[in-house]
Amino acid sequence: MSRDSRDELLAALGNAVRINQATVDAFDEATAQKFGVNRTDLRCLDLLMEELGGEATPGRLGTRLGLTTGSVTAMIDRLERLGYVTRSPD
Repeated sequence: MSRDSRDELLAALGNAVRINQATVDAFDEATAQKFGVNRTDLRCLDLLMEELGGEATPGRLGTRLGLTTGSVTAMIDRLERLGYVTRSPD
């Protein structure tokens, strides 16, 4: 493969990745709006459904999302008010 061909393929791949990321970003934004949550809340719901088996401590959510304990509490409060999560004692 010539250097020019390789450079063209890399440029095309980079462009495809950018287009894909923009599409995913637009989908995430539309989904968050549809559910009446922000993007961090949407990521939390995704973590709970896919990676954490539907259950997690606030500490684990905070670690996975890079949030402080206060931010996790506010997020859980919002999601609970909307009916997306429930709390149960440890």
